[in-house]
Amino acid sequence: MPKSTKKKKDKAADFSKAKLKLGKEKQTPNNAVDTSFKARSIALPSQTITHTKNDATPTTKRRLSFEDLVSHMKHYNSGTRKDAILGIRELFENHPEIVTPSLTVLFSNCIRIIGDEDASVRKGLLAFFGWLLPRVSIDDLAPHAPVLLLFTTSALTHIFPEIRIDAIRFIDLFLEFIPDLVVEGWSQASGGHGKRVLEGYLGILSAGTAYGEDGDTGPVKATSTASVVLSPKVRILMNKEILC
Repeated sequence: MPKSTKKKKDKAADFSKAKLKLGKEKQTPNNAVDTSFKARSIALPSQTITHTKNDATPTTKRRLSFEDLVSHMKHYNSGTRKDAILGIRELFENHPEIVTPSLTVLFSNCIRIIGDEDASVRKGLLAFFGWLLPRVSIDDLAPHAPVLLLFTTSALTHIFPEIRIDAIRFIDLFLEFIPDLVVEGWSQASGGHGKRVLEGYLGILSAGTAYGEDGDTGPVKATSTASVVLSPKVRILMNKEILC
């Protein structure tokens, strides 16, 4: 009889819910298997395993395509941005046929690093432009001149003097290859790129611009109002850049 009663209790326990006491959780069985898991994504921007490239797609020695290099120009690491510029030059040297079709995407990404806070990145971009611009016709450069000059003149008023100095070097380069577009409207109050370039130069020289008695329609005059205060050493260096 005792054995029969015990068997009945064991069978009943299989179909009954255990009563939990307040504040206590249900105990996990010893043979329970934990099926929960966590997944993390891994970013591999420079690895070829992330996507399959067409065999006809031009690539560098590191097997990086133009799209890869453009994405690297936005990288947080300055070394990666500089390497991307060098990679694009390598790609264009080996595949000159892709230069003209790539200009729109190229310049729309290059303009962001004209005022890059890393000096090596700015120097690399300046050298790249010095190599690229002679190889592109003025007709192909003209549509991109407004945005290039907009970001360059913006760099002329940057808080860091080193960036302002490099902005002068960019302007000097543009004057060599697209001079008419750089100075366009410089003497007009409602002028174009030339007026912004002139104001940037005058700002660096601690001078401003004023107009005649007729307001915006009067002749342009230089004033002595200092919009940017620079140290004597930086002033001398900038004056050399402007006069050279």
